Amino acid sequence: IKMISPENRAPHIVTFSVRKIKGEVIINALQKRDVIVSTSSACSSRQTKTSHVLKAMHISDDYIKGVIRLSISPLTTEEEIETFKKIFTEVMNVIKGD
Repeated sequence: IKMISPENRAPHIVTFSVRKIKGEVIINALQKRDVIVSTSSACSSRQTKTSHVLKAMHISDDYIKGVIRLSISPLTTEEEIETFKKIFTEVMNVIKGD
């Protein structure tokens, strides 16, 4: 997993990528566990081509298709974050076949 978020990012959005796994695969698996994330910003969610922003950030092709954006609210609790981490780990283990 590679953190993509720049240091000067919006504090409530975390962007990361999983090497050689499509973001859509991760999103679908998380949705089955009632976790909602996205692969792109809302303004580019209908585009199918690779993000020019990610290209400009020099994100390698191994990571560029596996980008996930996680938005956090001021109301998000520590327990919810820990639950996300647990579910994400379980989902990744299934996807990778571990």
